[in-house]
Amino acid sequence: MSDVLELIFTTTDNKTKTITVAAPMPNLSEADVRAAMEQMIASDIFRKADAPINGVKAARYVSRSVTSIV
Repeated sequence: MSDVLELIFTTTDNKTKTITVAAPMPNLSEADVRAAMEQMIASDIFRKADAPINGVKAARYVSRSVTSIV
């Protein structure tokens, strides 16, 4: 099973931008994740050419299980 952390932001053009973090630390608190996301917004490190991220929409752990059959 593989786990990722999806950080979902809003952009200035009313769309969403998702950043996926592989192998995240387990059991992160909402406060820790929100603070990190707000720091990303403030630093402007993920600027899309015409629509930078400007808000926190959601964050979630996503687990995926793969079973090979061949």
